Amino acid sequence: PFLFMASPVALAIHADQDGLYDWHHAHIGIPTQVLTARAFGPARASSVIFASKYSSASVHAQTGEIKARFVMDEGEQTTNGVTWVTTNAFDKYAVASDGARFVRAFSVADGSLSWEANTYSAAQIVNENKVFDEEGDSASTTQ
Repeated sequence: PFLFMASPVALAIHADQDGLYDWHHAHIGIPTQVLTARAFGPARASSVIFASKYSSASVHAQTGEIKARFVMDEGEQTTNGVTWVTTNAFDKYAVASDGARFVRAFSVADGSLSWEANTYSAAQIVNENKVFDEEGDSASTTQ
């Protein structure tokens, strides 16, 4: 009987506290895209962007620490929609949902939303320098 009283007490957490008050790590999913600033400019990239189907994360290149993480809304996903926003500092990256319905730019350092655009049409497909509508007709040419 004394042995049971000396054992440590186990505490439970609520489902909404999962990942906040326990030892679990934030996960970024199975990466489908990886971006590094090294390919574009600075010799020492401080961050690498990993993107999976439903999330993206900014990860410190030397330590592997997740600096910021974004999870898309339910029903939204991206297949190949993550890219650098063209700045000299490579301090922002953009995530486009499939169909380019939403395009969002995030700060690499803290994950804050820099800007968001709603194209109001999930039917347009961007292909090289032309934008096609849902019937496949060329809607406009971009420069």
